[in-house]
Amino acid sequence: MDTLTPNEPKQRHRRLTRQEREGRILEGAIRFFAEFGFEGQTRGLADRLGITQPLLYRYFPDKDSLIDRVFREIFERDWNPDWDGVLADSSRSLAARLDDFYRGYLGGDFGYERARLFFFASLKDDTTATRWLTTLNARLFQPILRSLRSPTRTTSPEDDLDLIVGLHSALAALTIRRHRRAADNTGITALIGAFIEGADPRG
Repeated sequence: MDTLTPNEPKQRHRRLTRQEREGRILEGAIRFFAEFGFEGQTRGLADRLGITQPLLYRYFPDKDSLIDRVFREIFERDWNPDWDGVLADSSRSLAARLDDFYRGYLGGDFGYERARLFFFASLKDDTTATRWLTTLNARLFQPILRSLRSPTRTTSPEDDLDLIVGLHSALAALTIRRHRRAADNTGITALIGAFIEGADPRG
């Protein structure tokens, strides 16, 4: 057992503020749902966090409110506004813009969690999927679509949008497969190259 020297003050754990506790629960929930999907139970989340389920519900009154907060945190609040400029920069090729964007969007552990939650959100229910896809459509898919379209293009915008969503899904799957492996962005570049070649943005 550790003992204190005569003049050594006794260490006490600082009580977390409500904001700090809420932030820790939210971080844990992001990791938990990324691992187990949105079907994961709040009791399991509470056990993992080392808190009681009633304490968790003091911060988030039900599971749906917690999922809603996870959604806003990972798909809305943490969108880097610099990415809007990257996607809109028509002075660069679409391939270069997409390469820069996805290296940031799917980079590191947070990219892995975002990629997994992408699939779980798409599968959870129509409301969650629609809300999530509406956000991505406005900030990602539509800017790509505008760069892809041309007056001479014969495919429909709906078909082009399907291609874009397919690219995003493929890159998310690649991120999950390569999680924790040596850093290697060649897969991102290769998938984007295949998309550009297949879509032919010149029309």
